[in-house]
Amino acid sequence: MLARCLAKMRQALDRESHRFELLVGDNSDMPENRVIVEGFARNWGGHVDYMGHSGQRNMQDNWNDLARRARGTYLQYVHDDDYLLPHAGERLMSIARLYRFKPRLVKLGVRLVTVDERSLRVEGARHARSIESGQAMRMLISRSSFVRFPSLLIPRTQLLDCGLFDREAKVQDWPTWLELAKNHGIVERPELTAAYTVHEGAGTNQQFTPEYLNEIIGLLERHGTPYPDRCDLISRFLFRWILAGARRAWLARDIPALRSRLNIINLPEMRPYRCPPRWLPILLFLKSVAQK
Repeated sequence: MLARCLAKMRQALDRESHRFELLVGDNSDMPENRVIVEGFARNWGGHVDYMGHSGQRNMQDNWNDLARRARGTYLQYVHDDDYLLPHAGERLMSIARLYRFKPRLVKLGVRLVTVDERSLRVEGARHARSIESGQAMRMLISRSSFVRFPSLLIPRTQLLDCGLFDREAKVQDWPTWLELAKNHGIVERPELTAAYTVHEGAGTNQQFTPEYLNEIIGLLERHGTPYPDRCDLISRFLFRWILAGARRAWLARDIPALRSRLNIINLPEMRPYRCPPRWLPILLFLKSVAQK
């Protein structure tokens, strides 16, 4: 996947490679990754910096090290199972120029794909719009898929100022998005620059545990305090998250994982929250499949 990600990077940034710095953060114990990156760098017109390999750094350490090392105004994180789309370089440079005097957290469109690059759907805004902090917070508190990591163009100084990513947090990225949205709001734009791969090997599939549930409820409750309807907002987040995970297990025909993810709904922590009516048919269908 790293080799594919870099090959797509070459295609996406080819005309603009001299304007980008490519930082590869490797927190694995796989020495062959260095060989892959060095082979890529020999025929790349821009700057490449390989940081690794070290299995001692967790995911947040890796993200933070990349942000500290970077020199550009904006960051875009692309994990090895995701990739940039053709002509992303021109689009990213155009947006960066547009907000160069007042950097903004920009949420771009993202294409959801399978491992074999089959397109599932496109997520994102149809038109550009600026979302003030209060509304941006409501969206983050109520929509578990509102942000896909590679869809964000992040002002580096704002990320540094908010304290980067908490290396101890079980919910690795959402606290940071909430902090940035609270302080700066979000700009949504329709441009597509990245593909996000949906697959059972993704780290997000390891999150369906009681410990993660407790962490995310606590996080959403803290940030949702100003909103009288926070229970409804959090209900939408939790059931969207659970049902998305259950559906992914069903598509993979992994019935034990399907049952395990649906069982989260029965945990005591979920008692204050109710499934939104529009998702009840999906919930009932998945429950019927899990009982077979």
